[in-house]
Amino acid sequence: ARKSLAAFELALSAATATAPFGLSRFELADRIAVLYVMEEDGRALTRSRLRALVRHRCGDAPPDDTLFVAVRRGVDLDDPAWVARLIADLQRLGGKLLVLDAARRLSAKTDEGPAKVRELVSVLRAIISATGVAIIVVHHDTKPPQSGPDQRRRSQRASGGDWFAASECPVHVERVGKLESLFFPQDYKHAEDPAPFTFSCEIADKLIVRLGGTNTSSEQAERFLRQSPFMDVY
Repeated sequence: ARKSLAAFELALSAATATAPFGLSRFELADRIAVLYVMEEDGRALTRSRLRALVRHRCGDAPPDDTLFVAVRRGVDLDDPAWVARLIADLQRLGGKLLVLDAARRLSAKTDEGPAKVRELVSVLRAIISATGVAIIVVHHDTKPPQSGPDQRRRSQRASGGDWFAASECPVHVERVGKLESLFFPQDYKHAEDPAPFTFSCEIADKLIVRLGGTNTSSEQAERFLRQSPFMDVY
């Protein structure tokens, strides 16, 4: 679905105060310090991917003072020592945004049902209380039931249960083309849902260097999903 790409795009845009996906409606007024934690993909793949995206956005002046990346460091949100270290690093760096990619690689509690997810959410809220950061959590949908399509709203399909209740700004990301994905905010708790958009991957030297967004409507987004040959791929 390109969830990790979308999450890093948000991190890079926040660290550079540039428009994510090239969409000015989401641009920040000022740069903020961001910690991006990746525990899913390997270091070699992640390094080349992130460097290409940063170089295309920033040229020879990467945001070393606002973008901090940890890849495959063994971060474990079930370990109080790791949580304390994250809090200390965020406080030291003045972090305002923490991106966690992906949830099931950072905790064993993500898919064990609502009670365990609530335990993990309490850890995330402790980090927020101690540091004042906003947290973006990358997580997977449940697989669709074999008896037919999943009729739940997309914001309620996250694996493990209770994620919808815990999330203030749920976003569904789904692949709708060979180089195109849909970014579908839905069921925001304290604000009106932003309009969805699609983003396309621009490739140079076999690496993705830019994600370009195109605004769309909820009706058009639903039509994209109905017509997509990728909608059952997880």
